[in-house]
Amino acid sequence: MPTGLKVDFWIKKTDLDKLKIKQGIVKKINNQPIKFISPENLILSKLLWYKKTKSDREIEDIKSILKFTKIDLNYLKKQAIKYNTEHIFKKIIKRIISISF
Repeated sequence: MPTGLKVDFWIKKTDLDKLKIKQGIVKKINNQPIKFISPENLILSKLLWYKKTKSDREIEDIKSILKFTKIDLNYLKKQAIKYNTEHIFKKIIKRIISISF
């Protein structure tokens, strides 16, 4: 694509899907309000995908989000516990900390 912009759409099937939309961040593009997923919920989605697929791409995406975006760690920890992905998130955090120092 000429713009390099990729767009994903979610259908509200699960409680998490509904949460992603409810907590979306509204930005204006060409004077049109468009709702984007919060970085925390994007990380949570990627944790869930990693849990299913074991794809390293999800881990790399999470690392990039954490590196370049300020996130609410408390919220993310609570949600990771709720969706049984906290063990994956803890491993990622440990890798980032060991790389950072």
